Amino acid sequence: MAPRTGVSLRDIATALNISTAAASKALNDLPGVSDALRLRVKQTAEAMGYRKYLRASMVNAYERSMKLVAVLYGRIGGHLIEQIQFTIDEKIRRKGYFELRYLIDASKELQAEEAKELFLRSIVKERGVVGILSCYIKLSDVLIDKLREHQIPVVLLENHTDFGRCVTIDNLKASYKATAKLVELGRRRIGCIMPQEEVDHVWRDRIEGYKRALKDKGLAYDPGLMVYENDVGVSESEQATGILLKKRPDVNAILYGCDRQAYGGLRGLKTAGKRIPQDVAVIGFDDMEFNSIVEPSLSSVRQPIRKMAEVGLGMLFDSIENRDLSHRSIVLDTELVLRGSC
Repeated sequence: MAPRTGVSLRDIATALNISTAAASKALNDLPGVSDALRLRVKQTAEAMGYRKYLRASMVNAYERSMKLVAVLYGRIGGHLIEQIQFTIDEKIRRKGYFELRYLIDASKELQAEEAKELFLRSIVKERGVVGILSCYIKLSDVLIDKLREHQIPVVLLENHTDFGRCVTIDNLKASYKATAKLVELGRRRIGCIMPQEEVDHVWRDRIEGYKRALKDKGLAYDPGLMVYENDVGVSESEQATGILLKKRPDVNAILYGCDRQAYGGLRGLKTAGKRIPQDVAVIGFDDMEFNSIVEPSLSSVRQPIRKMAEVGLGMLFDSIENRDLSHRSIVLDTELVLRGSC
């Protein structure tokens, strides 16, 4: 299909036999259309030479400075994303940059590398971004390297890369400290409920930290105390807790992969008649805003969210302004916050 001028949204919709509303949702990365259709629409738009009109404020920003930064947000806990957004918005404004914000459901969108590449190419080509900050969105090294070939620096928050730059926390060490603390509190049958290692490096490292702490404290790893739950929702975790209690009713502590899972765990333990922490101690991960409100208050691993955002943006600005695309990785420490659940 040869590119032509004056292509409208209706032209794209007609070519694909879909509504203009569906075409608009696909092009603007809005919910309501499938990933397959989103990809087809973007491929067709690119082939036809379609160019979206920028809002007036974006046009002015583009013409004044060409300093547009694309920020990709994954769907993480509201408490975490609020802290990240507040820090990023403030830092970007102070540096004289303009932000293009994209909220992406990492579990459903941009999973295929082809879709990711097309999406990022479109925002780089159509909107002239000079750098990309990816918050809790996994991008492959191949894709990052392609962006680097076009002199577009990429910084990942809480994801690792061997090509661009990244800022992560030490998930293994954090999980190790939480598990070791449970052992120090006299717990010997410590369960663990997390997504499988294959889902993401985060879960792999947290599970490894759990296993290492048990070994170093003289406790053998017991597969019967491990329950994998890839959905981090409250209801799913409540069910996973019930499964663990059925397999090992003698469990006296549980480490959860995140606080949302721990919330479900608290509910599941109470339903089973377990006292917290007398019968079962609980530690979560993320230290969300409701941890001091739930009953009992939830012990958790606190991530340095704002520092992570500050460091990540600093690395991105350095890459942009000094045209330095070298690889760099920074690992930040965490804090174990003890409350009433253990």
